[in-house]
Formats: sequence, structure tokens, C-alpha cells
Amino acid sequence: MLETAEASALLDEWMRRAWSRRESVSFAVPAPDAGIEPGAIIQIPAAGNADFLVTEVEDGLIRKVSARQVTRSALRPSSGALPVAPNQRLTVAGRPLAILLDLPMAPGAREPHRQLRIAAWNRAWRSQIAFASPEQTGFVQRASIPQAATVGQLLEPLGPGFSGRVDTNTIARVKLFDGELTDVSRLQLLNGGNVAAVRSNTGVWELIQYENAAEFAPDAWQISGLLRGQLGTTDAMAAGAAAGAHFVLIDEAVLSAGLLPAECRLPMNWRVGPAGYDFSDANFVQQSVTGGLRSSLPLAPVHLRGRKTAAGDFAIDWKRCGRIDADSWQGLDIPLGEESETYRIEISAPGGPTVRTAISPTQGWTCGAAQMAADFSPIPSAIDVTVSQLSATAGWGLACTRRLSLG
Repeated sequence: MLETAEASALLDEWMRRAWSRRESVSFAVPAPDAGIEPGAIIQIPAAGNADFLVTEVEDGLIRKVSARQVTRSALRPSSGALPVAPNQRLTVAGRPLAILLDLPMAPGAREPHRQLRIAAWNRAWRSQIAFASPEQTGFVQRASIPQAATVGQLLEPLGPGFSGRVDTNTIARVKLFDGELTDVSRLQLLNGGNVAAVRSNTGVWELIQYENAAEFAPDAWQISGLLRGQLGTTDAMAAGAAAGAHFVLIDEAVLSAGLLPAECRLPMNWRVGPAGYDFSDANFVQQSVTGGLRSSLPLAPVHLRGRKTAAGDFAIDWKRCGRIDADSWQGLDIPLGEESETYRIEISAPGGPTVRTAISPTQGWTCGAAQMAADFSPIPSAIDVTVSQLSATAGWGLACTRRLSLG
């Protein structure tokens, strides 16, 4: 590799030689003339005694000579000046902020292990690599993260809300580490636009959607027109979220972490850090996460209600919620999503312990008058009823609890 000054000197010499070679002559001399042969340097008085290099000789009755002008001088040394180093700031990647999200089954998805998502952010961003192992050694690469996620923190607590309709009163305020948020139309909102995850007080992620976003201070945003408790995260919604809780925009930067099917519902150690850096604590963060659990849990039933029959019994019924392809309007019913349909019903006095547990294969169960009399003395005016659905892989799912009047 040439230094700048050396290359400049060579270039000057080549240009000087190229310029001198522009002059060429042809002439004849008596033959033979031993002093004129190819490679000889001669001076021509008619050209101001300039030096010419004989390039070609043709002998006959006379010697025809072709020559071109040359400059006889030594190559000038370079100035020796050192190259100027570019003024570049050294970028140190450092440890990223890595967030692993165990999310419910996404619309159209059928693989629980792919619902463990990973979001990463670093101020000095470069591609991140995620490794996993069930132990503290033997880490294997699972995911490559080329794009920084849009993440931040709640500026103030987000209280419990309601699901199933747009909340036009609640405003959530978020401080983003980087990036921005945008508005969507009402139709885009109802079609799944602007999804974000908020870590609730229980550690479960609530999925929300927002219609409006406005920046009211540098990197500080307020979002409104909220759809809360999406994809069955109503338990996280009911728990609320504290100020400082993580906020993650669910977009193409949030990828599947690479959990294997056999690793669902098992604790795994994850290490995330910048690509090309050594596997040390200075560059990688580590956390233990159990993935594939939330996407396997049956959702909480809805529309739980009870009524007294003419025989004095108390009939309870509800509607199940599906976690797989449940938003389609085609067909008479949503897919079951489980191997069989089984529900657990728990009965208690208001605020008291469970006094009766029943199992039902249908979306309804009747508590007989004799059972009610055996469970309560005296019979209260209302009872607490809790219903949950069974999954063969994840066990009992999320529960719906309501206080039902016996009047």
C-alpha cells in the first residue's frame, strides 16, 4: 500500500514522462552508423538538442530511424509527509437493552413457540445476536436482530381499563428511547394497526392498540383512542402498569426469538449482544425467560351470567374465547383450539374461599338447590363464580370471575 505522498510523486513522474513522449521524430542517416541503434539516446540540434530515444531502425541503402523525446532525470523523492488520519469518532457498541416478550397467539399464527418475541435497542446501534441455553454454558445462536426496536417507558401509571371497545378518555404517555409513533385511521385500528406491548404490574404483557399519537415534548408521546387487553390480555389490563414500565411497539423490528417447540414452558437463559463482539458480560446481557406459555393458555371466557330456574336451581352459562383464528366471521363457531372442551367452575361466597368445584364439557353448568343449601348456610344473596378452560398442554387457562345475584 502506497502512502499519499509517494503515490503523488509517482503520478507526477508518470505524467511528466507521458508529456515528453508526445514528441517523436523520423529521419535517415547513412548506413551503417554504429552510433544509432534501438535504445540509444541521441540529441537532435534541430530540436534544440533535446534528448531522443531511438525506438526503431530500418536498414537499407540508408538507415531510417524513429525516435521519441525523453527527459533524463531521476525520480523525485516524495515529500515524506504522513497521511492525515480521518476525524472519526470511535463507536463502542456496549450492552443492548434486550426485552423478551412472551405474547399470546398472533392472528393467523398456530405455533406457540414462535410467540416468544425479542426486541433490542442500543444507542450505538449495530446488529444484535441472541443466544439461548437451558444452562449457563452451551449457548446456541437463535436469532439475528438487524433493526432496533421502538421502545420506551411509561411516564405515568396506566390504570386498569375495559376491553372490547375504543377507550376515548384514557391517555397513555410514553418516553421513547428512539423512533416515533404515528396515527392510524379508525378502520386501520380495527384491522390490527398500531399494536404495542406494555409490561403490567404482574409482569404479563398487555397488548394495546392506539389510534392517535402526538409528541408533546422531545421523545415524549401521548397515545389515545386505545383498544385495551387485546388478544386476551385482559388480566394484564386489570393489573395496570406502573410509571417506568417498558413500552414496545410491535412491528417488523420485533422478531421471534427462536424458541424451539420442545422448549415451550421451560425456563431458558438468553444472552443478547452486538454481532462481532466477544461473548462477555461487557457486551452481552443475560436473562432467564419462560416462553411459549402465554400463547398456549386458553383465554378467559366472557359473558358469564346466571339465572334461577323454576325448580329453584341456579343455571350458569358463558361464552368461550378462542386463541387461534378466532376473529373470522365465517362459520357457525370459532375453532376450539384445544383437544377437547372442558371447563372448571368454582363457587364461593363473596370474597370467601371456594366451596364447590365442578367440571363441565359444555359452556354451561347448573348448581342444584340442594347443592346450594349444602354449600351455604344461610344462602347469600350473591355468589362469586369463576370459570376457566382446560388446555391439554398448558393446564387451566385464564379465569373469568363475576359476582352473580341469586335473587
